[in-house]
Amino acid sequence: MKRFKIGPRVVWAMGVLVWSGLMVGCGGRGLFGGIWAEKIQVQTHYAETADGWTLQVDRYQPTKPDPANNPVVLCHGLSYNNRFWDLTSENSLARYLAERGYDVWTVSLRGAGFSDQPLANVIRKIGTGSIDPGFLLTAQNRKLDKAIFSEYCVDDHINYDVPAVIALVKEKTQAKKVHWVGHSMGGMIMFAYLGTHPASAKDVDTFVAVSVPMIMFHPLNKAMQMQVDNAAALKAGNLVLSTSGDALVAKILGKWAPPTVSESLFLNRDNVEDGTLRLLAQWAQESISTGQLTQLLDLAAEEEFYSLDKKVNYTALLSKVTTPTFFLVGQLDNMSTVGAVKYSHREVSSQQKQYKLFGRINGDRANYGHDDIIIGRHARAEVFPEILKWLENRKGEFP
Repeated sequence: MKRFKIGPRVVWAMGVLVWSGLMVGCGGRGLFGGIWAEKIQVQTHYAETADGWTLQVDRYQPTKPDPANNPVVLCHGLSYNNRFWDLTSENSLARYLAERGYDVWTVSLRGAGFSDQPLANVIRKIGTGSIDPGFLLTAQNRKLDKAIFSEYCVDDHINYDVPAVIALVKEKTQAKKVHWVGHSMGGMIMFAYLGTHPASAKDVDTFVAVSVPMIMFHPLNKAMQMQVDNAAALKAGNLVLSTSGDALVAKILGKWAPPTVSESLFLNRDNVEDGTLRLLAQWAQESISTGQLTQLLDLAAEEEFYSLDKKVNYTALLSKVTTPTFFLVGQLDNMSTVGAVKYSHREVSSQQKQYKLFGRINGDRANYGHDDIIIGRHARAEVFPEILKWLENRKGEFP
């Protein structure tokens, strides 16, 4: 009888899966459970977009739901998935709101999380040991042939992903409206959606815009100018490695990794715990599509946010936004600068709008950056309560 030999490649693949499974457990959610008691039930749902993509949407059901609360959708930014909102118990805005009676839904946009995504994205995750076993075990929920060699851009998130997620949440909860909390690109797509789909504004109760760059004033800071000056090289490198190289270094070295120019755009390292930084790289990091990168670089180069075909100026449509909006920004945010957020706050036509700067100048314990306004060590004590206050103060206020 011929004996079956386990080759080194098989051993390596098995090791990746086992290590990933253990790390998921340490991360607090996944195939092997978490390190803190699950008080909140988390269920994975799938939304179908009009152009045929399947999106992962996780529901955090409160143990004591408040019927007066509309559901809350949390939408991540560029190069992340929905784990951004639930890295640890201390950094989880999803659990924070659910524990206070809100029905919370976190979406992974196309190309991220357990949603449909190109094969190249999956290969990068396997290569860096960042593949979640749950992704493989839920393959039957995705249309593998649809996205495997597909390309997508920010416009697709605006025109297809946003309405699909809102429709799913409304259907499952029977709510007439949702609150939308968007970080960075997750807020850009909501501003653009409200500007280009004004009739659908009735579905959005309020909008919490966290570190959302709808404009990038010139002259740019040094870090962003370097991205623009090296756009061609960035796009070429993105096709091969995307964010996987940086993610691999960050999850191995954590805060011991040498700081990079691009890192200064996204976070204040001094305001993020080492373990949180590693978990962010291990489970929340995603590849960036060519279309997404092109639109971001165009925003930086041209100051304003356009559609990929340049036919729609989303920045110019801010004045069409009438949804009650809460603008949040960190004092050290070098991606969505204080001036850029103030501009958006001024431009929207919302009758109910609020602006808040997080930093030591306003008595906070840290100067917040682009990402650590959510995942920072003091975010739960200083930022999360302000978001909750906005939602609570407007409970039942808007018809």
